[in-house]
Amino acid sequence: MNPDTVLLLSCADVRHERGTDPQRCEYAFHARVSGHRDLTAGGIADLRDAVARFVNELHQLLPDTPLRILVGMADGADLVVAQTAVDLGVAVEACCRCR
Repeated sequence: MNPDTVLLLSCADVRHERGTDPQRCEYAFHARVSGHRDLTAGGIADLRDAVARFVNELHQLLPDTPLRILVGMADGADLVVAQTAVDLGVAVEACCRCR
């Protein structure tokens, strides 16, 4: 793997959510991502592949659990991960810095 490739953090929290039916609970697996801004073309390709493998593995391990990716939306790895996740049908939540 390219040294400038960003790895996903595989640790995440599980948050309890309720839909319109109060008897039905849904749990979502949240994965947080942090990475470099200055990726090379090879690093971008490696990162897209790593995201796809990570998402596929989670779908196999947790087939009935929705997956959400939390990213900071900075240029570079954050946006590559966000776009790749969206392309794979995974929900993306943006964590934007507020002052």
